[in-house]
Amino acid sequence: MLFVLTFVTGLVDAVTYLGLGHVFAANQTGNVIVLGFALVGAGQISATGALASLASFVVGAAFSGWATLRLERAIRGWTRAMFALEAGLLVVAAVLSTMSPVFETLVVAILAFAMGMRNATLQHLGLGTVSTTVLTTTLANLVGHGFMRGNWQVVRPRLGAVVAMLLGAVCGALLLQYGTLAVLGLGAALTIAVALVHGERGVRTAAQSFSGETAIIQ
Repeated sequence: MLFVLTFVTGLVDAVTYLGLGHVFAANQTGNVIVLGFALVGAGQISATGALASLASFVVGAAFSGWATLRLERAIRGWTRAMFALEAGLLVVAAVLSTMSPVFETLVVAILAFAMGMRNATLQHLGLGTVSTTVLTTTLANLVGHGFMRGNWQVVRPRLGAVVAMLLGAVCGALLLQYGTLAVLGLGAALTIAVALVHGERGVRTAAQSFSGETAIIQ
């Protein structure tokens, strides 16, 4: 399930980077670098898109922190609600992306909001060591605490995450020739599938293969 969400990240960032001004919706480390380029006029990159993405990602994470505390008390399947909301945001972004170039920055902002919301939701579940949106720490753990120590419990899920995001980016780039609607529509369909199949218990179960990492690192 976490691999599916990581695959969706590849789709989303393919849309924003290749089709919406060379910015990222999920990889905010990349956005800081891109913003630096834009501020000195390098690479013909707009600072507006990078700033919109950064700000929306933060707001999305803040919203998740606010919403999960309330939903967790109110409804049993609150994780399904959060993933369903993410899927809904992808649908809205997909529709807006077909209307006019005027909405490009808004589409980036909506997608970044969704990615920030997802990150914070997973952290609320106690999965702070699991990332479905960036791979920097994942790669470091894969090599430093996995391959070099022969710990396949660490290697397998992290290698899977790298492959999932790579495949998502490949599919997103290929599908982009049919329009952003096709790419984001696929992302929304996969996310709603996660919402339907997995609740809070499913998220925790899917992440059990990551559970040994904290003890290994410490």
